[in-house]
Amino acid sequence: MKEYVIIDSEGYQTSKVVVADGLTAVNFDASTWIEISDTADYTKKRYVSGAWVDLVVTADDMRVVRDYLMAMSDYTQLTDCALTDAKVAEWATYRQALRDLPSGYTPVASPTYPTAPFVLEE
Repeated sequence: MKEYVIIDSEGYQTSKVVVADGLTAVNFDASTWIEISDTADYTKKRYVSGAWVDLVVTADDMRVVRDYLMAMSDYTQLTDCALTDAKVAEWATYRQALRDLPSGYTPVASPTYPTAPFVLEE
């Protein structure tokens, strides 16, 4: 058996194919079918100049997620919010941690974001 990752013109995986020994793949194109022999997650990689490189989340990408998380938690800081003062304070701390992103951020494949407080009241 041979395993292949099929890539698009940008070098991103579009699918994965397993071909049994002795069979020929239909529409085989050596420039887009890259043989693999490990269990790496190729959805988090890109094929560039004959080598796989890890994809990274840039600071700009992180800001987009951060802005979304901030928008989804705006209601927690409204004066007519049904949360207790303690929960409002927890959410304020969480939101400050979001605002601090991406300060000092080094691009990685899977960044860590602050954890939102539990929403339901006891």
